[in-house]
Amino acid sequence: MFTPEVSYGMTDRLAFHATLPVIHVSFKGKTLTGENVSTSDTKLGDLSLVAQYFWLFGYFAAPTMFSLGIGVNIPSGGGIKNPVASDRNFVSGTVDPIFLSSIIFTLQGPWSANASVYARPIFSEADDSTKSGSFLFVGVGTGFSFIFSENSGLDVSLGASGLHRAQDKINDQPFVNSGGNWIYITPGVKASFLGRGIHRLQLSMGMEIPVYQNVQGNQLTEDWTLRFGLSYGLHLFSVME
Repeated sequence: MFTPEVSYGMTDRLAFHATLPVIHVSFKGKTLTGENVSTSDTKLGDLSLVAQYFWLFGYFAAPTMFSLGIGVNIPSGGGIKNPVASDRNFVSGTVDPIFLSSIIFTLQGPWSANASVYARPIFSEADDSTKSGSFLFVGVGTGFSFIFSENSGLDVSLGASGLHRAQDKINDQPFVNSGGNWIYITPGVKASFLGRGIHRLQLSMGMEIPVYQNVQGNQLTEDWTLRFGLSYGLHLFSVME
């Protein structure tokens, strides 16, 4: 998955984010009828628009950043078809709210710790009477920062995350081959350069390695997920007091 993002800091505490993922999935295996399949698909995901507000505290005698965000998910892509049950195309097709929160603790030296929550409840049906399942994501992690100069650095991170997704519905009836719970180990790296503060170009790469997958019905399970990100902040945040 490749995720371009543009961020704009309207004030020193309020930022806006626009994210549009490009999703690529490859699959080798058998369909429900036993047919051998080798296929891949690349599509645009849904556009996310989020407003995020920040607070800075001095807990543990070091800066602590807390944020709350609210936004909207706008269907903009065709989604990725499930090659096992090819009659089902897993996309929301609806405008859905987004809620998020995060906290970052600055620890000893270049170390930091973080936690985040991301929720996307689905309230409405698409035009074809399908309704995607709501999902909740929770993550924790730690990071180490290498500062090379005033405007460049490298962040290395390692974390764990959990995802719960409710079952999809068709004509208000649960779709049995959907929904489940996942736990991932999430190593990652992010390089920052060409600017200061958030007014920098940032390239990121991360993996999601599943250590627990409990899916309902017949679904694809993951070997791993690789994510690439590109973001740029259009405003230089001032120091928050």
